[in-house]
Order: sequence, then C-alpha cells, then structure tokens
Amino acid sequence: MEKIRYILIIFFLCLLAVLTFSLTKGTSFLDRGIELKEEPDLSKNNSVKEPPKDPVEENAKIIWKNYLFFPQELSQESGGFGPDGVMNHARNLFFADLNSGKLIRLFNRKVYIWDYFPGEFKRKGRPQETSPADSIDLGQKLIIIAITEDTNKDGFLNQKDGKQIFLYDPEDEKLQELLPENCYFEKLLFNTRKNLLAAMVKKVSMEDGVKTEEICIFSYDTASKKSHIIQLKGK
Repeated sequence: MEKIRYILIIFFLCLLAVLTFSLTKGTSFLDRGIELKEEPDLSKNNSVKEPPKDPVEENAKIIWKNYLFFPQELSQESGGFGPDGVMNHARNLFFADLNSGKLIRLFNRKVYIWDYFPGEFKRKGRPQETSPADSIDLGQKLIIIAITEDTNKDGFLNQKDGKQIFLYDPEDEKLQELLPENCYFEKLLFNTRKNLLAAMVKKVSMEDGVKTEEICIFSYDTASKKSHIIQLKGK
C-alpha cells in the first residue's frame, strides 16, 4: 500500500511539472526578453514562403476587409494603447494580402514588439463617462510600438530598452520608423486631427560625457510625411 502511495505521489508531481512547463513556455520570452545573437542572413525581399511554426488560428484576424494579420508568439496583458486597452507583445507580425495572396513579415531583424493596434479607432469608454472617447485617425495603417535597439546593453531586447514608433501601410507594403535617433516612445497622445500622430518621447543626449534626458512632444503628419519635435523646456 505504501509503495502505491509513493507511485501516485511521483505521478502527480510529474503531471504538475508538465503543466507548469506548458503554461510558462509561451510567456518565457516576455519575462526575459529576446536574446540578441548573430543576425541570420535574411533576404532583402520581405515576403516569406512559410508562416511561423507556432499556431495562428486563435490570433489571426481580418483587418480593413482586405488583409489578414497575425503575431508570432503573442502574449497579452492589460494597459495597452489601442481600442481595447489590451497590450499585445509579440516577436514579429505577419500580413497576408487576401487579394494577391502575398504574405509579408514586417520585421527582418531582431525585434520585441511592445504593442500594436490599428491607426483608426475610438477607445471604449466607461458607461458613466461623459467626455468623448479617446480617438486616433491615421487611416488604414498599423501603429507598432517596438524595441529594436539594446539601449541598456544587457544583451536582450525587452521592456527596459528604449521603444520606437513604427507605421505599417499594407497597401504600399511599407514599414516606416518614425522617431529620430536617440528619441524613444513614452506615451501616446489621443484626439489629434485626422492624419496626425502625436506622442510624448524621451530625447537622450550626451554633453561633455554627461547623459541627459528630456521629455518632448513628437508629431508626424501621415499626409505630408513631415515630423516635428517640440521641446517642453525653453533653452
């Protein structure tokens, strides 16, 4: 009887270990970040022949009627900048044109996607709120907050590094990085006019060997393709 009890205990411990591994495997890259290794040789063409190995059935979505997009290794948490208030972390994003059948991988380098959401939406407000819902109107473009630079030099791309702002236009198949060098995303600003993206950014500079950081306002007009940095402290 004692032997059977030990066998059952060992069995349940093994089962618990397997379940724990399965639950933590999917979010392990989120906790640690994406390790920077030697970059593989990538084709200049963004098109890929095969989708990523992980399943996409649950995360693939139709957007703007003509496109299907899905993340690679999606991990979600509350507090996002998009319409649903959910933050979407991923290793990469894929766009499929349903008309041409072409599949595009957005990033051809190491990247840690911090959040992504459509560039045209109104946030869902609470029923008791009387003020207008926060909104952005950039048309059919995808806003991506991502980390491509190991700013703290720890060998990983993660939330501790500076974040960049990208815009992807599926019609032109063009991914555009918006922020100038040494400027990093801090906060998205809502309720701007049509085609105007605004955000609070952190500008990092070195003067006489001393590192300084300054919060500025960044604006970008998607129609004119012009951007501005507004310093909040006069010199």
